[in-house]
Amino acid sequence: MKIFPEVDIMKQVPKIKKMGYVQTMREHDTGIGFTFESLMGIKENNLKNHDFTYNGEEVECKTRRRGTSANLTMFTKEPPIRDIKDVELMKKYGYTDQKGRLGLKPDCVYGQFNPQNLSLSTDEKNETISLIDSDGYKPWTWTCDDVSKKMRNLLLVFADSKKENGSEYFFYDEAYYLKDFDRSKFLGLIKNKKIVVNLRMHQKDNGTSRNHGTAFRISSMDELMDCYGAKIQII
Repeated sequence: MKIFPEVDIMKQVPKIKKMGYVQTMREHDTGIGFTFESLMGIKENNLKNHDFTYNGEEVECKTRRRGTSANLTMFTKEPPIRDIKDVELMKKYGYTDQKGRLGLKPDCVYGQFNPQNLSLSTDEKNETISLIDSDGYKPWTWTCDDVSKKMRNLLLVFADSKKENGSEYFFYDEAYYLKDFDRSKFLGLIKNKKIVVNLRMHQKDNGTSRNHGTAFRISSMDELMDCYGAKIQII
């Protein structure tokens, strides 16, 4: 069974622009992405891979409201290399959250320890990113191999938005096809504090963890585009 559709973005994306403002198919923040992907013929799935293929190449899709200052989630990814699991990580670095649970939900940046005593470090030789504490202990590590599998090619779409009769509408009028993810530039953005890693977990009543996905986030779309060797403007 074909899970990921083949989409001709050079034809389909301009068609969506010609539709003008379209009503959101889902309320709140995720509406912009869900609506665009639905118009592209991409069905929502919970898989951790790409969203579709173009000319046989795996492509991730990201949408952005024009004018927003919020960070864009590049991807969510749990580390393939773990010295300790979620619950142990929370017990070592966590705190009591607003609901009285043991939680761990800080932003982590390179070279700067947060109140939970966590920062990021990079290893250019081995192409890895790690959580690190002030004692030099690295409980979690990600590899650029995993990152590049997810972000190898990217469709980045911008949209104006407006509200009418209590509903949001989007006009998808600018899009870029980004190819050839550059690992060294990605690591450079982490070292320059342009990418933050957001932990999002708490301990459930039964003692296990509820992890909403560790998110790698960036604010500058220009710097995100600079992570790629080729940039093709579609519209």
